[in-house]
Amino acid sequence: MHQVFSVVLLAAVSSVCLSLLFFHAMTRVPSWPLAEAEAADVIALLRDANLSGSAVIYDLGCGWGSLLIAQLGFPRRAY
Repeated sequence: MHQVFSVVLLAAVSSVCLSLLFFHAMTRVPSWPLAEAEAADVIALLRDANLSGSAVIYDLGCGWGSLLIAQLGFPRRAY
C-alpha cells in the first residue's frame, strides 16, 4: 500500500512539473514571479495612474500576484 501511494505521489508531482515546463516552453511566459523589479514596475504604474483615495483595485488572476504585491505600496487602498 505504501509503495502504491509513493508511485501515485511521484506521478502527481512529475505531472505538475512537466505541465509547468510545457507551459513555459510553449508560451515563453514563466508561470512564477521573476523578480522584485516587476513588482516595483506595477507599483510605479499604479502611482502614475493617480487613483483616488476611494479607488478599488480588482486582481482578476494576473498569474503571479503582482497586484497583491503592489498592495504593500498602497496600504490605505481597498483591494
